[in-house]
Amino acid sequence: MSELPAPAESIVLSLADGTEILVRRLGTQAGPRLALSHGNGLAIDGYFPFWRHFLARYDLVMFDLRNHGRNAVRPDLRHDWDVLTDDIVAIAGLIRRSFGDKKMTALVHSASSMASLNAMRRGARPWDALVAFDPPLFPPPDHALRPQAEREWASLVSRARRRPERYDDPAGLAQQFRRSSYMRRWVPEAFDLMARATLRRDPARGDWALACPRDFEARLFETNRDPGFFLEIGGLPGPLTVIGADPEQPDAKIPPLINRLLADRIDYRPIADSSHFLQIERPLECVAAVEDFLRTHRLGAD
Repeated sequence: MSELPAPAESIVLSLADGTEILVRRLGTQAGPRLALSHGNGLAIDGYFPFWRHFLARYDLVMFDLRNHGRNAVRPDLRHDWDVLTDDIVAIAGLIRRSFGDKKMTALVHSASSMASLNAMRRGARPWDALVAFDPPLFPPPDHALRPQAEREWASLVSRARRRPERYDDPAGLAQQFRRSSYMRRWVPEAFDLMARATLRRDPARGDWALACPRDFEARLFETNRDPGFFLEIGGLPGPLTVIGADPEQPDAKIPPLINRLLADRIDYRPIADSSHFLQIERPLECVAAVEDFLRTHRLGAD
């Protein structure tokens, strides 16, 4: 990842169960603070086409979820939604203690957005404002979209469990991404970036392994079935926005179809011609939506 900017500061946060989370600080420390994290099985370095546009004016703190990206894999410890929620609260607190306490807006995608929303449902306020990118909300049992959601969730679990665990080099995974219909909208540089961000070199074997084990990825997909998020999101404290994938696409999945139903309850901003990977498909449009939200709440850079 040599083309990525070097952090001004890096710290390792030790969580209560011994998990260590690397947090990197980039951008300008005089600017408003943005905290960034990623989706299930991914890593924040792979979102560089998106977050590079904030470097000149914002104080960026970036972290991977446990067992993802640059963090060590701990198969002996829990990996579930409850512990990820606890992690978000702890990480936000440790960031404030380590880098100074100032207002912090989270730009979080999918899994990290769900953990952040769950913390808010429990009464915590890890972030002063939340930008949730395409959170994968699950519909109630009697909802018209429930059968489609059941099929899509089952497909995600199955695909995660079938993923190759090892590659000769990141180019193999990048080529797999390029061939995937799910990823056809990615900007060209994202394929190699995300492949390198989600693999870890194994010197003992001379190859590359998934940074997030496939069983961990599958477990989160399989257990993300709480309809309470969809039912309760309108009552969560703000400032809060959902920036969603395009629900009008012929291949639109459940997250954008569910998220557009929130428009009468929360601030909702869809991104045209995008899928669940919207930040690395339409980075400039996502940046513009973030900047507008920040300006609305006087949280943006001058």
